[in-house]
Amino acid sequence: MSERQSDLGQVWNEVVRELSTGTLSPQQRAWMRVTRPIGLLDGTALLAAPSDFAKDAIERALREPISAALSRRLGRQVSLAVKVDHPLPVPPQLPPQFTAPGAVESDNYGRDSTPRDGTAPGGVADSGGQSEKEAAVATVNEILPTFAGPAASASTRPPRSQTRLNEKYTFDTFVIGASNRFAHAAAVAVAEAPARAYNPLFVWGESGLGKTHLLHAVGHYAERLFPGMRVRYVSTEEFTNDFINSLRDDRKVAFQRRYRDVDVLLVDDIQFLEGKEGTQEEFFHTFNTLHNANKQIVISSDRPPKGLGTLEDRLRTRFEWGL
Repeated sequence: MSERQSDLGQVWNEVVRELSTGTLSPQQRAWMRVTRPIGLLDGTALLAAPSDFAKDAIERALREPISAALSRRLGRQVSLAVKVDHPLPVPPQLPPQFTAPGAVESDNYGRDSTPRDGTAPGGVADSGGQSEKEAAVATVNEILPTFAGPAASASTRPPRSQTRLNEKYTFDTFVIGASNRFAHAAAVAVAEAPARAYNPLFVWGESGLGKTHLLHAVGHYAERLFPGMRVRYVSTEEFTNDFINSLRDDRKVAFQRRYRDVDVLLVDDIQFLEGKEGTQEEFFHTFNTLHNANKQIVISSDRPPKGLGTLEDRLRTRFEWGL
């Protein structure tokens, strides 16, 4: 079989389909779908993952089944090498795909830590060969979602009053510990590849343990990677009040547009939807509209989905997708 990029891409799609029908967990299937082949050299298949977290997941749990599946299809022994190719800042116009959702628990954070290098991932390193570099760029482009239009300059980004993001809450100021490492890594993965890693991402933990910080950080990082992205943060209380006011003022269409015409919706303290039947109905349709359009949804709560006992079953079921 030829080792051209297109041939390897076809083989990779077959491998993804084969392994996805096996015993992989939903999150493992998600990592398979956001990983793409770059090339095949001397019996080694080079794969591109969108983040360090995705790379670790592939290498830790999926190396052997992927290698075996590739070897069967290529007719010879194939080893595996995985590199990180951060998403490019300009998203291509490609049809998005659904991936598995997830729920993670958040824990302590701090605001005064020394910021890490805040340089946004911005492309693929020069490999010395034009054809290889072009293939790498094309590979990374394939995993990016489609947004409403071309990437905007800083001057054309949505005003901060529209996104409602707090400038203090970023990944740079989030202190990572053993108890919150997975929540942080999942949030980074969502920001780097919206609607590809976990959708929805459900972050839960006791009050005051950093859930709000993570939601804002996802929005900031996604905006930095994709300047044209439409991000909106809202607390459940604000969503409820906005919905009631829209009914009072006969502006429901404008309300729906405000929360559905976005690429990333960040909803804080979803537990406050309990007992609000009308608002639950509206949020249910907002959730479906965004999810069906492959837009990213990130939700926080003080309890896991199964602990939201008075929430409508159809909402709780959606929150329980994944982990």
